[in-house]
Amino acid sequence: MTSFKNMTEKEKKNFLSMDLVERIIRLEQRVSASFGEFIPYTKTHYFKSLSKNEKIKFIEYLKKYKRRKYVLGFLFSLFVVVSFIFKGNITGKVVSENVFSGESIYGTIFLIFLLFVVFLLIILLFFKNKREKRIKGHFKVIDKIYLRKIRK
Repeated sequence: MTSFKNMTEKEKKNFLSMDLVERIIRLEQRVSASFGEFIPYTKTHYFKSLSKNEKIKFIEYLKKYKRRKYVLGFLFSLFVVVSFIFKGNITGKVVSENVFSGESIYGTIFLIFLLFVVFLLIILLFFKNKREKRIKGHFKVIDKIYLRKIRK
């Protein structure tokens, strides 16, 4: 996924418009959930008001976003499986004796890589939580305004 600075003007416009659509739909879902009913994004009024082309673009945007999550999950799972194979006893200690013996540097490199990945995941989770808290604060303001208009 390219960063926002590296995107072309068309990609920026598309990303921002789809992000806005997603936020409005999530807001509508949150408001309906506060009244006790959950609405799938395809049943929201805003999604229904989109043109056919915009609906297709939005669905592709969601698929791309989900695909990125699945790829990252797969890579993490693959890393866990590979580390289990090297550390586990399923190879009859043939791999572990060769890789993790004191004579080999591969065990040290693998351990450093593992610690780096764990550290990176902790940092990513921290920033994700920080971003979500900031966004929830903005949504609370919008929710209050939206709820006042609905109740009138």
